[in-house]
Amino acid sequence: MSRTRNDHPLVALARLPWWASMIVAAAVFAALRWGAPALTASRPTLAPLGQAAAGLSWIAALFLLPIPFALFNSARRRRLVDGQANIDRIRALPWQDFEQLVGEAYRRQGYKVTERGGGGPDGGIDLELRAKDKTLVVQCKRWKARTVGVELVRELYGAMTGEEAHGAIFVSSGSYTPDAIDFAREKPIKLVDGPELVEMLQAVQGHQLPNAARRPVQPAASPMVTTAAGAMTCPRCSSPMVRRVAKAGAGAGSEFWGCTRFPACRGTRPV
Repeated sequence: MSRTRNDHPLVALARLPWWASMIVAAAVFAALRWGAPALTASRPTLAPLGQAAAGLSWIAALFLLPIPFALFNSARRRRLVDGQANIDRIRALPWQDFEQLVGEAYRRQGYKVTERGGGGPDGGIDLELRAKDKTLVVQCKRWKARTVGVELVRELYGAMTGEEAHGAIFVSSGSYTPDAIDFAREKPIKLVDGPELVEMLQAVQGHQLPNAARRPVQPAASPMVTTAAGAMTCPRCSSPMVRRVAKAGAGAGSEFWGCTRFPACRGTRPV
């Protein structure tokens, strides 16, 4: 497989938190400055190589170069999430920004996020989420009007199985067909549509918590939203429901259960 520009170690470090570059630089410096001479000191034929490696310890400084880019990328992702107010603005984003938007939203929920998309052959996976001993794979689709069919959800399920992940999340700025919802219903797949994505962003906007204070939100084992009383389904089409907040009308500000197929289905239940 050919090596791409995104495979370069410095490029990879630029996508990580800035302190990752500091750790790598310190490790490289220690290995060259002290490690190599110590390993070769007892072997006269190799000792010159150890000394030469010590003289090249300045190379470790190269691994500090990604720090400004990592800081810039981190600030950009924060602005990307905090600047989204409605689904129309989200659908207007370039697909690369959409993936970063989703990744930052889950990062703020406490997940360790690895970006695996970027236009390459990602095997149906754009993001990888880790929390404790759980691994989740995420597919992102930024579409203005198109609905996600069962074929794409089935592909994500296959990728999840191949990765031996504990679950999968499909995030779309559009909606899902009834067949896609039925396929995911009894599987460890969560389907996030446009309205639910907006709600998720609103919940994390301006709430960048310290690492120690974050508690990952575990996704449901299926697209159904469950309560203490059990699974909540739509009274009209029996599709899963999500908790929403009324934006206008006499009940503005109050919560209710809304169908995940909205606006195709407008079934509701009171909270």
